[in-house]
Amino acid sequence: MDNGIVPAIDSDKKTHRYQIAIEDVIVYLRRRDREGSMIPTGLLTSGQRESSTRASFSRSVELGEESEVAEFFRYIATDYPDVLTVADIVELSGIGKSTILKMLEARHLKSIANSPRHLIPKQYLFEFVATRRFLALSSESDAYREVLESFEVWRSQK
Repeated sequence: MDNGIVPAIDSDKKTHRYQIAIEDVIVYLRRRDREGSMIPTGLLTSGQRESSTRASFSRSVELGEESEVAEFFRYIATDYPDVLTVADIVELSGIGKSTILKMLEARHLKSIANSPRHLIPKQYLFEFVATRRFLALSSESDAYREVLESFEVWRSQK
């Protein structure tokens, strides 16, 4: 309504702000069904960013090159202990703690102890980062973007 997609009268009140004619709603719904999304390009909804701003390894790694990601993680994990914690993996990967915990819970990322702390051997991490599931993970976090940028630099210097 703020962008004129649906004609409305704006009362500037905090509640019941817009008055919309039922005919305009019907026209909008029919047009949306016919043409698809009516949201102007670049306009964000619900406070979310557009999906194109989300970073992902899958944008950098072709099918068959998954082992390069595992090799990169072997390189950056050199100074870490042989058995990692969730905090270590968050630091190494730039992926959020809740996402890592979900991957552990779903057993996409294996661990040797689940309670009270997850303990993940480095080898399990290296196996996980070489999967399409990991490569498809995307994030808007600066830490994740830094890991991706480091991967690109490492790859170009290899």
